[in-house]
Amino acid sequence: MRRSLGTVLVAIAALAGVLGGLWAFMKAAGAEADYCNGQNCTSGWFGAVAFLALAVITGLVGWSFLRRGEEGRRSRY
Repeated sequence: MRRSLGTVLVAIAALAGVLGGLWAFMKAAGAEADYCNGQNCTSGWFGAVAFLALAVITGLVGWSFLRRGEEGRRSRY
């Protein structure tokens, strides 16, 4: 169970990292990467940082689940 959950979390981290990286690249390149609803606009850097932070946190948790799954298997045999 831990191994499959860790795999899913690492996959989510990879996807969030790609999205955050692309969003940051578009913002740095000068593209319109801001989030606007009506007249209020939020800088695209907030979205990029949010995705990248999600990627780091989810990746670390997923990696720890994968490492614990291996340690649990070694201790049984």
